[in-house]
Amino acid sequence: MSVTTDPCRDRESLQQWLRELFEAVDSKNAAGFAAFFTDDGRFVYANSPPVQGRQAIGEYVTGFFSMLASIRHTLVGAWSVPGNVFLELTVTYVLPDGQSFTFPAFDLLKLDGGRIREYLIYVDASPMMAAMRSA
Repeated sequence: MSVTTDPCRDRESLQQWLRELFEAVDSKNAAGFAAFFTDDGRFVYANSPPVQGRQAIGEYVTGFFSMLASIRHTLVGAWSVPGNVFLELTVTYVLPDGQSFTFPAFDLLKLDGGRIREYLIYVDASPMMAAMRSA
């Protein structure tokens, strides 16, 4: 991961930083994903309770990734202002039984020193969560 002082400084830097971020997620690399956060970073996935701290975030996504066969993000748009990144994307989750779910999502990333201080994911993944509960 390339932590820069400001991945928002230009479009090319932002695109590279986002490629690295989603490469970690889509390969289900929890430690790689958590490395993008500040030590006291905060992560909120949809309606789930917030997770605080890099180590806790790594543990949380390890558990989440274990419930998936695969995950894939497709970036639709990315916008930034100093210290904030706004993302429109689609995300496809495949469960171990082969069920596939694709949802639109919006992410807000608040940055501090090139790392994520707060990552908020807005997605309605309730059909997938229901399928997970019934499995």
